[in-house]
Amino acid sequence: MVGLGLLLLIFFTVGIKFYWVHSSNSKGPSSSILSPPNWQLKKIAKNHQIEGYASLDSTVPGGTINFHVSCLERSFTTSVFRMGWYNGIGAKYMETLGDHRCQLGAIPFPNKSTGLINLDWPTALRLRIPANWQAGVYLVKLTADGGYQNYIPFTVRSPKPRSPFLFIHAINTDLAYNLWGGNSLYHGSTPNLNINRAIEASLNRPFLMPDGGYDGSGNFLDWEYPMILFLEKNGYQVDYATDLDIHEHPRILLKYKAVIITGHDEYWSRQMLEGYKTAVAHRVNLAIFAANTAYRPVRFEPDPITGEPDRIMVNYKSAELDPYTLTNPDYSTPAGWKSPPLNEPESELLGESYGGEVLNGSASTVGDDLVVYDDSSWILKGSGLKKGDKIPGLIGYEYDKYMEGSPHPSGVNIIFHSPFINKNGSPDFSDSTYYKLPNGGQVFDAGTLEWSWGLDPSKPTYSPQLVKITENILNRFGST
Repeated sequence: MVGLGLLLLIFFTVGIKFYWVHSSNSKGPSSSILSPPNWQLKKIAKNHQIEGYASLDSTVPGGTINFHVSCLERSFTTSVFRMGWYNGIGAKYMETLGDHRCQLGAIPFPNKSTGLINLDWPTALRLRIPANWQAGVYLVKLTADGGYQNYIPFTVRSPKPRSPFLFIHAINTDLAYNLWGGNSLYHGSTPNLNINRAIEASLNRPFLMPDGGYDGSGNFLDWEYPMILFLEKNGYQVDYATDLDIHEHPRILLKYKAVIITGHDEYWSRQMLEGYKTAVAHRVNLAIFAANTAYRPVRFEPDPITGEPDRIMVNYKSAELDPYTLTNPDYSTPAGWKSPPLNEPESELLGESYGGEVLNGSASTVGDDLVVYDDSSWILKGSGLKKGDKIPGLIGYEYDKYMEGSPHPSGVNIIFHSPFINKNGSPDFSDSTYYKLPNGGQVFDAGTLEWSWGLDPSKPTYSPQLVKITENILNRFGST
């Protein structure tokens, strides 16, 4: 009996130790017993059932991010994923951060003078980024005990360059379009200015995007994610940064051979614009698989509650309304960079100008056709395309075009020239352009938000010809 009792005591003690080891490990039993969870959402929270935001848009391995979460259930769990190819799975499960008790976060009234909605929810959990985590865009998957789910995005950047390419996550545009709480830089109300939009937007909010973007990821999954899948599937080594990283440390750009911008990177600060211009002048190449890039000027201010720098993005879209027009005109935020007092059109860097929106365009609709214009260009080599050939469905929902009267570098070459009907019902066109500075870098501008849709075999717009063209651009830009 004594031996049996001792045996039971040892078993019980070992059992407790076993349970403690696994429950205290942030990866939990799922890392050793259960299969990893799926990264996709099954039951999207559309009515504040669960949602959250990160204290930082990006950090390096070793850095710590706080997550601020509100939910209507009793508890929630979190799983972290790095988004990438991974043999077609689309993401790598990193770890589970355990169970957490729900707290309901307050929804404040907008500031009457700025339209700002700025949250101060308590920290629900913290994540210290392990040293071995790869640079990339990550999604934290929140799951309430009632089954509702949502994402919180963040970026891990490399502490030093490990590849020739730097991929930019366009967080500024997500921030501008974010409707959470009722106000964005496009919709809502700022009563004291008598305008139907906000002029300030906070990073301290969950992402709620137009056109049904309830999942919390911003616009990341629309255009950037297909490009990341393409890059990783085809073996391109890529580092990552956000718009805010470039705003705060523009000299990062000088450490790379090429910078990749995809989709919709519309909102640039003065620091960003000057950083990109300096980079191109110093032989850094810009692969802009996007449109409407660098169109709106913004500036950043600290969080009025915590004092944390660069948490509030300011964009008046009006020189007359912005007090900086008189006091600090270089940092004024008129309708566009081309507008007074700035007078710095995006075509000076891109080689072409923002054109508008296609007819019936949205973030989810298939667009108009790319039409080949210069089939002699090295960009089309090996694609088999000739002048007048079309690649279906890739122009939209916004587009750029080359305009003779706009200031631009010399030697701009038009690769695609694509006619269609624009949002106003009028004939218009989009261009894809390329130029090279004599002693500087090269710039390709796709002139469409939807370029990356042609690289994704799961989409009806997939094009082997566009894959070849994209490889031509990346291979040259990453080696010269």
